[in-house]
Amino acid sequence: MKNVSVTTFIHVIFAIALIVVGATFFYLLSAGKEQRHLQQINRYKMIADEFLTRENFDRNSTALKAVLEKYRLQPIDPQKVKKEIENSGITIFSGRSPYGNVRVFKTKRHYYILIERYDYDLMLRDDHPQDYIY
Repeated sequence: MKNVSVTTFIHVIFAIALIVVGATFFYLLSAGKEQRHLQQINRYKMIADEFLTRENFDRNSTALKAVLEKYRLQPIDPQKVKKEIENSGITIFSGRSPYGNVRVFKTKRHYYILIERYDYDLMLRDDHPQDYIY
């Protein structure tokens, strides 16, 4: 067996340590990204529950305004974002109940929530910050 110099041994140990630290960092970043995605899906499930479980939830009610403030949602005209959703939007969540349907679209700039109830349709823009890091 060859004798290995002390400096070579230290360099090898240092290189191994760097590889382990890099792999751990990569794992933590990917796990954090997955965790944020799951939190986002859970948020949209809660929003869908709010809109699809209430029988008397009309467009001009104070309950609707309270939900919009609670989740930081902004009502918008669907025609203004129709092209953006058609061109670059993907559906990331959809839900259904006896009172209607909810679909969440992701575009390059925003997340949009389409609520289709039996008595009205509503398009909302999600103003909640999406890219936050713990």
